[in-house]
Amino acid sequence: MSERFVKQILVVDDEKEYRLIIEKILMGLSYSCEGAGDAFEAMEKLGLRHFDLVLADIFMANRSGLELMQEARANWPSLDFIIMTGHTEYSY
Repeated sequence: MSERFVKQILVVDDEKEYRLIIEKILMGLSYSCEGAGDAFEAMEKLGLRHFDLVLADIFMANRSGLELMQEARANWPSLDFIIMTGHTEYSY
């Protein structure tokens, strides 16, 4: 049996219902998850404990998932991110 490299996941989404659904699915797959409602809360949690992966919504109030990724990687360069969106269209 192979060991998982990703064990601790931080889920960041300002829409609480979506965040809780994602956390529930990941916990059902035996991952340890914690949630954050925005990029500021996420940065606080990243400073308090180790996470292997951050799963973040791209569109959030105040700071986007991309801005969160840039800030977090300045402090933790090896931290992996998956940026997600429920929007069907996105333009830079």
